[in-house]
Amino acid sequence: MMDPTYTRGVKTRVLLVAFGLSILAGCSPTPAAESSPTPVVESSPTITAEPGPDPVGAYEVIVGWLYAAEGGPGAIVAIDVSGTGLPEPDRLLVALQADPRYGSNELMFTTRAALEEAGLINKKKLQFEGGILVEFSNPSISAGVVTVEGSAWSGGLAATAATLTARYQDGAWVLDRPIHVVVA
Repeated sequence: MMDPTYTRGVKTRVLLVAFGLSILAGCSPTPAAESSPTPVVESSPTITAEPGPDPVGAYEVIVGWLYAAEGGPGAIVAIDVSGTGLPEPDRLLVALQADPRYGSNELMFTTRAALEEAGLINKKKLQFEGGILVEFSNPSISAGVVTVEGSAWSGGLAATAATLTARYQDGAWVLDRPIHVVVA
């Protein structure tokens, strides 16, 4: 059984992200494309990182761990980048699309609320059928180190959540042993 404070925290984050997106959508100079099945997150809270290796690589490693921990392949891998702190999150999507581990999966940047609104998450069954939702919060980005709380969810009250730290070592991003792993 999942800790009720974690569930309450996730609900609070989802509400805050949805509120922030509604504000951003109202301030957008161009209307969103009507053909998209789910709104795409266009911005992320920016954290000024110290000079060093590109943190996009760290998030590639972190998303890969969460994807595998949640059981891997889902037809859709939805990633909420609003909690990453990346100044240019679209570069992460390009990097993930080049990763053969995701094969023919559809990769998208979106939110839980947008997936629910689009009917991709069945709220009665608490199920993201054929998909995995990856979410982030509390990012810390410094030269060569990225730490973030991440979670991956595909249905029910169960999710994989952990505090994840990636370090840039010998020319590559390496994931430290995740701490506070919750698989409920």
